[in-house]
Amino acid sequence: MRQHIAYFFMPISNKVEKVRFRLAFPFISFTIGDMRYRSTSSLSSLLILLIVIVGCARQTPVPDTTDATPPTATVIAAATTETEPTDTAANPPTPTAVPVPPADNGVLTVAIDVPHKQVEFAAFDDFGNITGLDADLIAAIAAVSDDLAYELIAIPYDAIIDGVQTGKFDMGLSAIVIPEQPEEGIAYTRPYLEIGEQLLVRANETEITDIDSITADMVVSVEAESQSGQIAIDRLPMSSRQLLTFGSVQAAVQELSNGTVRATIVDNYQASYYINRYPQRFKLAGGFINGSRSFGIAVAADNTDLLTTLNTAIATLSDNENVTAITDRLVDKRPINRGDISLVGTPEDRVLIGVVGTSGDLDPSSDTFGYINWEIKQNTMSGLLRYDQNNQLVPALAATMPTISDDGLKYTFTLREGLFFPDGTLLDANAVRNSLVRASENGNGQLNNFLRDNNLDGFADGDAIQAVGNNQIVLQLDEAASHFVTFLAT
Repeated sequence: MRQHIAYFFMPISNKVEKVRFRLAFPFISFTIGDMRYRSTSSLSSLLILLIVIVGCARQTPVPDTTDATPPTATVIAAATTETEPTDTAANPPTPTAVPVPPADNGVLTVAIDVPHKQVEFAAFDDFGNITGLDADLIAAIAAVSDDLAYELIAIPYDAIIDGVQTGKFDMGLSAIVIPEQPEEGIAYTRPYLEIGEQLLVRANETEITDIDSITADMVVSVEAESQSGQIAIDRLPMSSRQLLTFGSVQAAVQELSNGTVRATIVDNYQASYYINRYPQRFKLAGGFINGSRSFGIAVAADNTDLLTTLNTAIATLSDNENVTAITDRLVDKRPINRGDISLVGTPEDRVLIGVVGTSGDLDPSSDTFGYINWEIKQNTMSGLLRYDQNNQLVPALAATMPTISDDGLKYTFTLREGLFFPDGTLLDANAVRNSLVRASENGNGQLNNFLRDNNLDGFADGDAIQAVGNNQIVLQLDEAASHFVTFLAT
């Protein structure tokens, strides 16, 4: 990928200094000496530049030669005009216009408005490089299009479409909204971006369900000089005192979080970020307020090959979610103060448990010990027996304490009736047996150490855990162990 950068040379005090020059105005290119710069400067701007150069040259004494010919500048313009004779003794030199040669070096010219009024789309960095969403997009397109070579040319927004129509540029890319009816001679790529405004409210809001439910006594915040602000002015029945504007989206949303305002209008990228980052603080009220806007790249309608290349690249980027990464520039991710404090409490389908520490293996069949794990299991799971508040063994899932054979090897448990798992499954003897067999097969050493193991393979025998009827469990021990019941409670 090659991104071409234009330079020009300015003589100052008999020295030559390289100057990066990005600004461009209506389609005039010029040369100074032997160096040519393809710009788009107006004739008036060029004359000002010539005056600056002459003024700088006067800083160095020049011998008085009456026969010396003043320097001339050649202007390369979009149309050829005749050169008028001048009296060099009385008038400054007049630029001579010649046609602009077509771009035949395989480098695509991309017209872009820099700095764009929405700086996230296009701006200059401290080193004069063009940055922003649109610059990232064309770079990504080039990368997936056989290293497409292109040149970014800074030009006022209003001149972009005309420049593409007349063939001065191959494409225009500057946050251009695709119109319902394209301009004559212009075609647009498939959308690379869809933006629309949405209403963001606090998670515990009950009155506001969409834009039309906002009343004149409700205060709304927006980012100043934004599309969201214009929508608020056009759609909401409120005075300026009910509409608070802020210098950033983050500041507007912070006021919503604080409860100073009832709603905030933001674009869908910002809205998606906030409701996912702070789900118990914010939510959406309704869908797009005024529909959405589709952004595309403008090309000449007869340049079907370029249009196909761009559409294929945009589709590839969308499939790879690369466009999502690029659109991160649209999101203000500065944190919201106290944004993680819930406004709605625990959802009905969820139980939140706070613990001091980090939990580990919560599999009920595991015998890996950890204080946090044990505490969580004790408060969320049940065994056949449990300890009560007086530290006494009492039945839990069992209806009564077990019946123990005279030799101490056989424990019979009768289960409580009418118990169900959270998914609605009935608790019966087979469910308990399956749970104990799974623990044995998973290598629960404590359980296997108690239960009968005639083949000495380290696992309980198949008949050591038996289901009798629907509500009885019989456990066969390898040897008598009076503390076996305490194990069943922990």
